[in-house]
Amino acid sequence: MAGAARFADNCAACLGDGGGGNTDMGAPNLTHAVWLYGSDDASMVRTIWDGRQGRLPAWEDHLSLTERRILAVYLQHLGQGAAQ
Repeated sequence: MAGAARFADNCAACLGDGGGGNTDMGAPNLTHAVWLYGSDDASMVRTIWDGRQGRLPAWEDHLSLTERRILAVYLQHLGQGAAQ
């Protein structure tokens, strides 16, 4: 999955390999079914684009719009496991 590679390269250092988060770093657990800032496509692309409260860096200079969308789809996949 293309999103998994983007996640491993850009997100796993803070969020962990499986997206379980790291509260010491302010990284949320993305395997939960409910997310504070929303898990819909638009919310996730905006979060990846703009970052969040100084904890999550903005990725607009590092990932293309297509890469951010691919990453958003993968992140949604992580949260869907908890919803089942």
